[in-house]
Amino acid sequence: MSTDPLLDLENVDAGYGETQVLRDLSLSVGEGEVVSLVGRNGAGKTTTLRSIVGILTPTSGTVTYRGTDVTNLDATETVQHGLALVPEERQIFPELTVKENLELADYGGSPDVDSLSVGEALEMFENLKQRAPNPGSSLSGGEQQMLAIARALVGGADLILLDEPTEGLAPYIVRDVMDIVEDLNDRGITVLLVEQNVHVCLELADRNYLLNQGEIVYEGTSADLEEDKEILDRYLGVTT
Repeated sequence: MSTDPLLDLENVDAGYGETQVLRDLSLSVGEGEVVSLVGRNGAGKTTTLRSIVGILTPTSGTVTYRGTDVTNLDATETVQHGLALVPEERQIFPELTVKENLELADYGGSPDVDSLSVGEALEMFENLKQRAPNPGSSLSGGEQQMLAIARALVGGADLILLDEPTEGLAPYIVRDVMDIVEDLNDRGITVLLVEQNVHVCLELADRNYLLNQGEIVYEGTSADLEEDKEILDRYLGVTT
């Protein structure tokens, strides 16, 4: 795994109108890592992801990807660099088939990153292969999550930002999604994972950032975070 940052945020402030959400936020993700951003509701996790991919422009600070300043690029431009956000809402096209959703992702992706073909994506996700001719609206929540991730890979992403991928899923489906994240990482895909479920983060992530009221209050390995009962209780209200 490379020690050079693939993604680097330095002193980022961001918000909505006059409401500031992120305050002097700095974090980095190394190539080949799974890094989690964990925190309570309203901590600023989704705002961080939106600031990275250009849905929201930071008011100060810099976002650098592979050494290129992408702070002021919009979402259409950042995807060209290999960044892909899989939002909590998944945002698949319910009236299109599974295969058509993937074919659509073939347009507008990154030309400089090796992407999966539609056929390769369907082979990777067995459930999707079986449902390739079915409309997106017929998929379960877990299958919609698989389709959203597969779509990012077909679009040429080499850094996937997952926003609450296990939210609202049954425990056995959560396990499936965790297996997918592990498989992605085994294939060399870097993952920035936003989760409220700290147990998911502890199992999947190499490193974890804990966000509270728009500020990073902790950074460490999963082993270190699991042992820090005071931090877990104070900021997340959980013990392991």
